[in-house]
Amino acid sequence: MNKLLLTFVLSGVLLESAAQDLVVTAEGDSLNCKITKVKNDYVYFTFVHQNEVRNTLLPVSQVAGYQYDYFDSAVLPVAYRRDKPAFPRWRLSLNGGFSYRLGKLPPGIDPSLKPYLKDLKSGAHYEAGASYYFSEQLGAGLRFNHFRSKADADNIYVTPPSGQTQYGSMSDNVGITWFGPLFSTRLLNGKKTSAFILDVGIGYAGYRNKSTLLNENLSFKGGTAGLYWGVGYDIGLSKGMALGLQFGYTAATLTKYRISNGFRTETIELDKDNYESLSHLDLSVGLRFGK
Repeated sequence: MNKLLLTFVLSGVLLESAAQDLVVTAEGDSLNCKITKVKNDYVYFTFVHQNEVRNTLLPVSQVAGYQYDYFDSAVLPVAYRRDKPAFPRWRLSLNGGFSYRLGKLPPGIDPSLKPYLKDLKSGAHYEAGASYYFSEQLGAGLRFNHFRSKADADNIYVTPPSGQTQYGSMSDNVGITWFGPLFSTRLLNGKKTSAFILDVGIGYAGYRNKSTLLNENLSFKGGTAGLYWGVGYDIGLSKGMALGLQFGYTAATLTKYRISNGFRTETIELDKDNYESLSHLDLSVGLRFGK
């Protein structure tokens, strides 16, 4: 009697572990899968495609129906567990590299200053980011990026309204910071170690320039909304670590800033022809950490 009862119990456990769910799409396709959850008008499920376990989701509007434990035989491997995602949820990134500002030079600029201003367009950046993926393809996170460029020149002359020409040196130390949330999509390889990444975000773009003209020190500060778009590829090095290659584009335009000489601060509203472009391109390489 005890052996018979044990046989029934074990049979029930095996049938439960072997059974899989059915999802029928609006186009009439039937999927043998494991439904992980149904939430916020989406059906989340795991299935096998070309001998690879994949996690995805479908809007309820694209699902004609679904049923739990519909199939008696399992297509998913025994090693799969519903409470253990078959993909990394977290992605932490650290980057650094070359940057180039896209703004045009001011109209009517003195030709002798063009090489100096072109030097300020090129610089370097560092950034850090963290993303959490709700599914294998979709996630959200935060990103911080800081761009810097410097330039200096000697034997500069300035002729003020008084008409007396003055000679000296000038320098600029420019910093542009972007911080904000982003939406992320990715395409993982079969082993879930490498991935193609696409990020889009909107955040705060801050501007700061510590400048010296002749014997006067000036500080320029401002801020505005900025857009970010980035594309990259993570190359798996080991479990939980990857080498990342990334291209990024930040778009922002400053229409006013505060200028200070240490004694007095004034807000300057810029003419449309003199708007300060904070837009820049970033080419970077860095490390990725996933879990």
